[in-house]
This record gives sequence, C-alpha cells and structure tokens, in this order.
Amino acid sequence: MCLLVPYLLIKDNRTASAATLVEAGALSGAQDGNRTTPLMQACAHGRVGIVQLLLEASPHDLEAMDAYLEMTPLHFVAQFTLARFNPKDYEGNEHDSEQVALLLLNAGADPNHLHPEDNGSPLLFACAKGNLGAARALLRAGADLNLAERSRGYTPFLVASEQGHTAVMQLLLLHGCNPNVTTDGGATALMLASKSERPEAIELLISWSIDIEATDLQGFSALQYALVRNVPFRHLHTPGDAASDDDNEDKEVSEKTLHCIRLLLTAGANPERTDARYEAGPALALATIRGQPSLVELLLAHGAVPDAKAEPDGEVTALTMATLLGKTDIAEMLLQAGANPAYDISVLDPTFEKPNRRGA
Repeated sequence: MCLLVPYLLIKDNRTASAATLVEAGALSGAQDGNRTTPLMQACAHGRVGIVQLLLEASPHDLEAMDAYLEMTPLHFVAQFTLARFNPKDYEGNEHDSEQVALLLLNAGADPNHLHPEDNGSPLLFACAKGNLGAARALLRAGADLNLAERSRGYTPFLVASEQGHTAVMQLLLLHGCNPNVTTDGGATALMLASKSERPEAIELLISWSIDIEATDLQGFSALQYALVRNVPFRHLHTPGDAASDDDNEDKEVSEKTLHCIRLLLTAGANPERTDARYEAGPALALATIRGQPSLVELLLAHGAVPDAKAEPDGEVTALTMATLLGKTDIAEMLLQAGANPAYDISVLDPTFEKPNRRGA
C-alpha cells in the first residue's frame, strides 16, 4: 500500500482522519518500500493520539525494524529530532515524546532493544538527541543506563555529555549513573564535553566532583582534549620553509574555547600536563606555536611555567618559538611572566655549530 496519504495525515496530526483509515483496516500490515510502518511514522512525529489508535486497533510487532535505518518504533520516538529528516516535519514536544514512549513500553516494547549496526539502545538514541521525555519514560521502564554502543563504547551519559544535553545528563546522574564512566579508549564525559566545547556540560560535571586529571589510554586529560584535540600539534619549522606556511598561520582561539579552558583551569586542571608520549607538548608551547596570545595569557594566569619546552629532548622553549615565529606580543607576555631570555641560538640559525667540548 502507498503510505503517502497516511503519512500526510500523520504529519499534519489529523487524528480523526487517521481513525477512519484504522477502522476500515486500511493501515493493517501497511508499510512502504523501506518497511517503514504507519506506527513508526507516528512515533517519529510524536503523534500521541495516532499511536494510541494504531496500538489499540491491532497487534504490532514492536521489535520490527525498518529497512533503511534499522530502527524499532521505540528507536524512532527516541530519535524524535532525527537530523536526517527535515526538522520542520518534527514538531512534537517533550511531553508528546514521553507519552508516545510510554504507550509503546506499556504495550510491551523492549526498553533495551539494541540497534543491529552499532548496538545503540533507545536510551542512547534519546540521550544523543537530548530527548528528555523519551529518556524519562525509558528509565521508568527499566532501561539500562550502562549499555554502550559497539563502535567506541559510548554509554547514554557519554553521548549526552558530548552533545551538551545537560538536562538529560542530570536525569541520568539522579538515576545513579557513574559520572566517571569511560569509552573504550578511556575518554571520560568531561573529556568529550571539553572536546565538543560544551561549557554547561563541563560546569555540571565539575559540580559532581569528577576526576578532572583523569587521562585516556593515550595519556590525554580533559584540558588536552580542549586544547590538543581541537588544535592538533604542529611541528616547528624555520620561517620560509614550504612545510611551515600553514603550520605557522595564526589561528586565535575562540571565546567559547577560552571559556571551556578557563572552567577546567579554575577547577584545578594542570596546565603543564603532556600526553604520555609527549607528542603534543605543554599547552603554553602549543598556544605559542599557534600564535594565540589570549590563550597564552590565560595559561600564564593559571600557573603555566613560562619556560615550557616544546619537546622533551632539547632546549626549545616557548620564548624561543615566539621569537623565531615573530610573535612579539607573546614573547613580551612570556618575558613579563619571568621566562629566561637566553635561548639556543642554533634554533634561530641552523648553520650555527656548537663548540666540540669533548675532552675539555
């Protein structure tokens, strides 16, 4: 059966017209080419009355999935604002979402049904979209808040933190969620919120006394997620080198990023931390290379050592790099903060050879 007419009725929330089709049995067993049923469409639109009509009219396989997204009706309502659809077509509110989810759950839908591709539960889908109503209904029905998806080990709390959905985060925490839960790679909710620049989520997590200095399996902390993950480390080159043109381009940090970093530093994040393999260098050295005076100022104000080294072996300091790259404003900041004005001249002049002191 062509579902264009039912789809339009559902989209426009014309419950009375939909009831006529239901009574005539016109929607029984109906599905489109992607095996999307009227019930799935009504769930996606949050049409409480139509969902109730369909559930009362005939039994439904509540675990049936469409062929395109491989989602059950409960997944559809959880992904209430699914980005792949036109947002204008999805105007249901939080209450509608909660009521539709409750109808499905009371009819026997499994709150922990896992998506076949990524192992995502309806609760994870709801948390990813900030669907507070659906999340409430699912938790009330016994949804497992620790079920992680397959690809990266994200739990509902981790995905909500990455997206900055603080209301959903609060709900999960009040239901006993561990705020220090990690992905398969060891990333915490604070790291993901920092990487995604979600200041409200960062503030919420800090208020729950999370471990701000925790590191992932690569040795990165939340502060480094805000710094290094957003601004990859660039190797130092001599000005004029073909490989250094893009590397030395000034890219000032945004106010939003500064705000997130300030929150972490104020909460006690160590500005001197480097990753386990020392691939990124201290934050101050990174900010100097990138020509970010506002970030340099912020780091110095929170205790960053002005003589930060860019690499574990060598004498290249932040001041050396500022001088080499012509960042005079940053060089002045570093000097005022007490940086040692002496630097390795061979960095500025690669032809310079140090005296051979062997046998001296």
